[in-house]
Amino acid sequence: MRIRRGFEVMLMIVVIAFLVPLLPYAREESVGLPAGGRVGAGVPGRGEMAAAYRDAVRMVREKCPYLWPGARVERGVARTLARLPRGSSEKQIGKATLEGTLAGLGEPKARMISAREYEEKFRTIVCGGQYSGIGVIPRESPRGLLLEVVDGLPAASAGIRNGDELIAVDGHPVERAGEALRLLRGEYHSQVTVTVRNERGPIAFKLRRQALSGFELSTRRLASDTMLVRVYYPGSDLRNELERSLRDTGVSKLIVDLRHSPSGYPSDAMDLLSLVSPVGTITFDAVSSDDVKHYKTGHPPLMAARVAVLVDHSTIGASEIAAAALRDQAGAVLLGMPTRGDALVCDLKELPDMSAFLYPVAVFRSPSGHVIHHHPLLPDTPIPCTELERLRGPDPVLQEALRRLFS
Repeated sequence: MRIRRGFEVMLMIVVIAFLVPLLPYAREESVGLPAGGRVGAGVPGRGEMAAAYRDAVRMVREKCPYLWPGARVERGVARTLARLPRGSSEKQIGKATLEGTLAGLGEPKARMISAREYEEKFRTIVCGGQYSGIGVIPRESPRGLLLEVVDGLPAASAGIRNGDELIAVDGHPVERAGEALRLLRGEYHSQVTVTVRNERGPIAFKLRRQALSGFELSTRRLASDTMLVRVYYPGSDLRNELERSLRDTGVSKLIVDLRHSPSGYPSDAMDLLSLVSPVGTITFDAVSSDDVKHYKTGHPPLMAARVAVLVDHSTIGASEIAAAALRDQAGAVLLGMPTRGDALVCDLKELPDMSAFLYPVAVFRSPSGHVIHHHPLLPDTPIPCTELERLRGPDPVLQEALRRLFS
């Protein structure tokens, strides 16, 4: 009896010793969907993910060497692999190799994106999702979180003004623009309490969120023949917005404000250039490892006008491309401060586990041959301007633009 019991104990020890090393893999295989994952999407196994990582590494290595000849890919891979524990799975090694490959490019935009971040930020953009808000854009400044208010939306209708300082959203104090945007967005027609501070002191506004499918611009007539175009976001409806706002207005002087205008798609830059340039005008080139793609305007010009473009360090991506092309092809004058120098074509690739990775595939080149990435556009006249001056006035950059156009 004792021999049998001893044999059973030994057998149990052997079974446990065999199963314990497999527990990490069992846990890896049985995880549920990542936060925000698609309903019905299967959980990929180690083999599928390992193969996806290998394909991703091969894709990056094929696309990027021409653009980043000084990249230290092997060094980046060696560093990430050195951090792995002994006995790591093929999937873990594959992921570390991709992370090291991206890090070795030395380009901050090349990176891994978690499933949660991909769902919350990138899939909404890629799939053209809508969101609801109140029509304000928080801007960080030494004076606090200042608001840029979009005309015709809930915040403006309630009396919130450009330059008001955002203090809290639904009672939560806010100090960063990203945090404020997250709290300001919500379900359609839901209520949000926004507390701002201005010369009258702190004021709380109770507002209803409105669907915002992507406001692109606002226009303001400064004189009978002069129009200010403020581009909030170079989005998919930009051309239609420009036509509705500017066709047959008799405008001969145009000020395009691209300060705090984020990146968009190359076609959005072409829409801006088509304001004043003939059909077929080359707006810019996208230079990749094996090709040079010429982007040309596809619409007749909306007007014949003298143009001034307002830029600063927050002018980025498609807005930088548009500013460069307007100067090269339409003779526009650039006023303000140097741009970001961040005009890069990146490809976003989804992985089987609903995470993703972002890697560069091309750089933009202006008609004059200026490669914008890492080489900011320099204004013809540098003019410093604080956020409060830009939002509340007097705006020294806008004043100089008016002086130039009327001189």
